[in-house]
Amino acid sequence: MSRLDELQEQISILEESIERIERRISDLRDLIDNASDDVPSYIVQSWEDELDNLYEEKIDNEERLDEYQNEYDDWEEYDEG
Repeated sequence: MSRLDELQEQISILEESIERIERRISDLRDLIDNASDDVPSYIVQSWEDELDNLYEEKIDNEERLDEYQNEYDDWEEYDEG
């Protein structure tokens, strides 16, 4: 497998991961926004904590995606040149 293929695979994996994280973030926001007073505060807090972790994970994945995309673009330019 060439380096370009490896980079493209990593890019695809990160894009899918970011999409899954965004869906989970949306689900958690809905849970938090629609939680009734009957939901114990410790459960709502655990959802908020998970939400914070997901935001951090998303940021990390976006940074890695940018790095891989830049490297991919550089390799592609080098290959064409």
